[in-house]
Amino acid sequence: MLKKKCKYYIIEIAGGKIPVRRRLSLQEVHMEEASSIVEYIARHARTCPDRIAVADKRGALSYSLFWQKIRALSSALSRLGVSQGDCVVASCTQDTSYAVCEFAIQLLGAVFVPTEKNASADRILQICRETEASLF
Repeated sequence: MLKKKCKYYIIEIAGGKIPVRRRLSLQEVHMEEASSIVEYIARHARTCPDRIAVADKRGALSYSLFWQKIRALSSALSRLGVSQGDCVVASCTQDTSYAVCEFAIQLLGAVFVPTEKNASADRILQICRETEASLF
């Protein structure tokens, strides 16, 4: 359960119920100021670092911590050779690490290709071949 008051609309995540506080209006979001969701996250990490960005049944990440994790993973992926336009296949669960992975890959300009954690090895191999993935 979230103890901190949250003004964002949060839906059911990873099967755990998270209380809904309220939905933001379009006027409050101001997405036109950011050209991507990643830029929106980065801006919020600067302007409201302690607000909750993402949450799952294990807990919540503030925008500041969320952005730090995104940047750290993005740097690690870059060191592995991932660059703009590359497809990165990731076996994911529906939790905060999924969001970190997705946005770290987007930060590099690469393409996030999620697979379910229970996908067979044959299916993952097929996806890797079809997407010409640079990393799994």
